[in-house]
Amino acid sequence: MAARAREHKEVGIRRRDRRDPTNDKLMFSGVFVYASQALGVTAPELYLRQDWPGEIEMMNAREKQQLCPAFVVGAALLQGKQEKELAYVLGKKLTLMRPDHVVRWPAVVPQVSELKAYFLAALKLVQPNVPIKSDMEQPVRSVWNFCAAWFRPRTSSSWLRWFGVSSRARPKPICTAGARRWTTRHRGLASSCATTSRWPPTKSSPSPWR
Repeated sequence: MAARAREHKEVGIRRRDRRDPTNDKLMFSGVFVYASQALGVTAPELYLRQDWPGEIEMMNAREKQQLCPAFVVGAALLQGKQEKELAYVLGKKLTLMRPDHVVRWPAVVPQVSELKAYFLAALKLVQPNVPIKSDMEQPVRSVWNFCAAWFRPRTSSSWLRWFGVSSRARPKPICTAGARRWTTRHRGLASSCATTSRWPPTKSSPSPWR
């Protein structure tokens, strides 16, 4: 994610236009907050664009060394939608902000063919002896080198802060008291977007490249 993150102005958004969904009276903003809580996902920055006919696009933005992923929301979701419809769409999009799914955004990994290199690099991180075919060795090595540097404790803090993970914490279910209270009050919306998962364990590995 950090490899392709760019400053806000480079991806066409201005931070002063960012919405505060917790204090916004729009129905969309309310559902956005509820869905984020129900899924246990750190909410990305939110920008509303009535002049754009699309639904949601994720912008891989950063502020200096701090990751600031952002959702740009178009007119297709800002009018003519019911709460359950919004919860369904937002549930799908916010789920893709989880660490184990975020590579599916084109702003993170633009080419489907690159996913193979990312998968093999992740496999190499936990299984250093796994063989890599010669035609994939260079792209996998590039991805592995970047990931290995990024996940070192001294450089991974911004990534971990954004995803809400402590570098010393053990994996635990993503479920908050606020999400449980919201589920009780809004069972209809919860059935459209709620899910639970576990954080994948993170551990350092020696370099497999000899």
